[in-house]
Amino acid sequence: PLRFFIAAIVRILAKRRYRIRLQGFAHKEFKDLKDSGLEQDPARSVDSEFEITGFLACNCPWMTDEFLSAPKACINDGYFDVAVGLGSMTRWEMARMLLEAEIGRYVDFPSVQYFKTKQVRLEAVGGARPRYPFDDLRRMGTFDLDGEAFAADVPLDISMHTLQLRVCC
Repeated sequence: PLRFFIAAIVRILAKRRYRIRLQGFAHKEFKDLKDSGLEQDPARSVDSEFEITGFLACNCPWMTDEFLSAPKACINDGYFDVAVGLGSMTRWEMARMLLEAEIGRYVDFPSVQYFKTKQVRLEAVGGARPRYPFDDLRRMGTFDLDGEAFAADVPLDISMHTLQLRVCC
């Protein structure tokens, strides 16, 4: 939709970085994954503090009909696909992400970390940088979850809950 692209252009021009702490388990690289046997690898645990430009956790490939947000996601594998745009992401990479949104190639950018996980904890460590005169003060210190603002004064825990359905025909 047009409003998505307008908002993205504003984000590119007024690029922000957010300091966060990320905790969880990064599972094997996608090129190494098999159709079965996805197991948590404790050696790949993540507990890092760094700057990001954005964070996505998805359990299906498409966020909208025009944005392939998690191109390697499978809705029934029991994992979130997490994409983290690092603070080093350039405006050019952000523009390419927008222009190539339908093919999801952004996950291969050097400034993007992309992994599968069953749970992740995101904690804000300080405010967004830089601050702009047009900032909406009501949204300062918040996480934006699907357009809804939530206070960022406590960590955000995201967990995959497995549900088994039995289909009888």
